[in-house]
Amino acid sequence: AEGDAAAGLGPKLAATAAAELMRLETLAAERHAAAAGGAWARLTAARAALADLDPARVEAARIALEADAREAPGEPLILATLGLTHFADGREGWVEDPRGAFFRARELALRAHRRAPDDPFAQHVLGLAAAAMGDPDGARLHQLRVLARHPGWPAAEGEMARLAALWGDVPEADARAARALETAPDDPAGPCWAVAPALARFARGDAAGA
Repeated sequence: AEGDAAAGLGPKLAATAAAELMRLETLAAERHAAAAGGAWARLTAARAALADLDPARVEAARIALEADAREAPGEPLILATLGLTHFADGREGWVEDPRGAFFRARELALRAHRRAPDDPFAQHVLGLAAAAMGDPDGARLHQLRVLARHPGWPAAEGEMARLAALWGDVPEADARAARALETAPDDPAGPCWAVAPALARFARGDAAGA
């Protein structure tokens, strides 16, 4: 029993560390944005529009962030967030050329990643774009690289759960989704993470278990 309890500490400690990392990253971004005027407010507006899947607000946020990008070329957080707006365009069908939107998302995320190779968000968006462009192996590799540097990072854990569901890996989908939801239970992507285990069971042909 003691061994089981000790074995369970690893994921819990990773989740706690990931939550603290998110808090520190947010504080660092706020301090950085404070020096850049209203950039933080515009980034926050973009994240809120993306969470609400509001195409008009996403487009307005992108226009504002593109202006910020011209003022601060190479700012990783702005570039990666811009990439995420293009990813949403393609995923949600808001544009006539979804694949072109995914290419643009990858391009912006790659620029952000080159400027900040240890930043989890940029690499995460690279993984999202890879998955959308039909490269699940590349998508998985990007998320694993995020988790190697930032164990328990919830967005990467959640995306790994979704990817595991695609090929019916029930144990991985269960474990990844649980870690993501434990660390970030209120994340807008939470419902997607939560259904990954059921989708994995369905992919394995276990419709009753799903």
